[in-house]
Amino acid sequence: MISVQFFASLKDLTGAAFFQFPAASRLTVEDVYASFRERFPELERYRSVLLMAVNEEYANWETPVESGDTVAFFPPVSGGAL
Repeated sequence: MISVQFFASLKDLTGAAFFQFPAASRLTVEDVYASFRERFPELERYRSVLLMAVNEEYANWETPVESGDTVAFFPPVSGGAL
């Protein structure tokens, strides 16, 4: 399993801060995000400003994800507009 965390307004959007995601071979951060975007279409409006991390290190959409990893999504702390 992969642990997925949403912070700040993303947590409000999804209704929870933590989720478990089934691990599959050759997953990327983009794959994990796409799955949650299907469940919560409102997430798409954050895509252009979204920050993400894998195992507490900044990541990008192509970063590989595997079983046991933690993926976190969070909006910028300050500044910017949606």
